[in-house]
Amino acid sequence: MVISAFTPAAGAHPGRTDSNGGHYCRTNCEKWGLEYGEYHYHNGGSSSSKGSSSSKASNKAKSSGSKAKSKPSKSKSSNKAKSNANSKAVPKKPVPQQLNISVLLNKESVQLPSKPVRHEGQVLLPLIDTLSAFDIPYTISDKSVHIQLDDRTVIIPIQHNELNIQVDGQAVKLSTPMIIYGGKLMVPLQLFRDALPCTLEWNETMKQLSVTL
Repeated sequence: MVISAFTPAAGAHPGRTDSNGGHYCRTNCEKWGLEYGEYHYHNGGSSSSKGSSSSKASNKAKSSGSKAKSKPSKSKSSNKAKSNANSKAVPKKPVPQQLNISVLLNKESVQLPSKPVRHEGQVLLPLIDTLSAFDIPYTISDKSVHIQLDDRTVIIPIQHNELNIQVDGQAVKLSTPMIIYGGKLMVPLQLFRDALPCTLEWNETMKQLSVTL
């Protein structure tokens, strides 16, 4: 008794194959799960080039979808960075506060046309108003206030946050900057002490300035 072993080709169907073991489907393609004209292999060969292209297109679409989904997280990171930047904003500088004070010149009460201010812990006087109230002569030129008193020459630049003045041609640096507030040049008490031949006493409790000139 002779037994013959025969293994049928998987998915075989009528049609000749080329030298590569495959061919284009022309007959009953749907029956074999193929498209008309699709190139395929017999006996477990690899899938057709058309099927491979479809697989690549599908993978590419999935990859694009994955990238699209990752974008929102990037946007959230960007928003978080902006939020952190805003939270680290530079703090606001202190705003000058007007003061109600009394002024005595040679023990006589004097009224200033505009109020002094407190800025960064220091009392600042309106320069022009104070010079006028104290009857101290001055001129304004080259964006500076020029004072001539008892053979002393003082030049005060009209500039916001300026620290330097000139006294008899020598530079003098103030510990507190002059500021422009309400359109007026405000100067610290130190300017009068260092630049003019006068003495000043400030009483913080009474908010009183005494000047001897």
